[in-house]
Amino acid sequence: MPTHRKEGKVNFSKFLINELQTINNNMIKMNAIFLIKLHFYHQKDIDNQQQQFSNIIFIKDYDIQQDIYSVLAFTDLLITDYSSIFFDYLFTQKPILFFPFDKKDYVTTDRELYFEYDNIIPGPQVLNWKEMYSVIETIFHGKDDYINKRKEIHDKFNKYQDGKNCERLTNYIKNL
Repeated sequence: MPTHRKEGKVNFSKFLINELQTINNNMIKMNAIFLIKLHFYHQKDIDNQQQQFSNIIFIKDYDIQQDIYSVLAFTDLLITDYSSIFFDYLFTQKPILFFPFDKKDYVTTDRELYFEYDNIIPGPQVLNWKEMYSVIETIFHGKDDYINKRKEIHDKFNKYQDGKNCERLTNYIKNL
């Protein structure tokens, strides 16, 4: 789940499209399915890719009955770059892999980050595809060195973790 670039004005999908066959081959070897959910700005860039790969599924906004959150619970690992989706994924207590392949360019020409990236990410950071495949294999073999860091970041950003936030909000609004 990569973050969009410049409100869709930059086609970064080429970075992904050029790697699709290798991703698919690695997923076959790992007996895994690789879900790709691009930001809606970039979904058109991969419209013709779906049929070509046995172990890659492209999730488009119109494919999902509700939203991407209904899919996340059924995944084993999140791979993202700067997307805030990782804060939500912390509720699953599953591994997160960070792939900020264009970090320097992103923060200097697109947008700043709210927090010091290296201090806030609760998972391994990889900078190229080879590293990504290696970390995925490591995680799939049960090695997860970031359990405590995920809990620390989860506790820092999610004061309430009991599933009653809607109830709290409803009560707050009723009492206004």
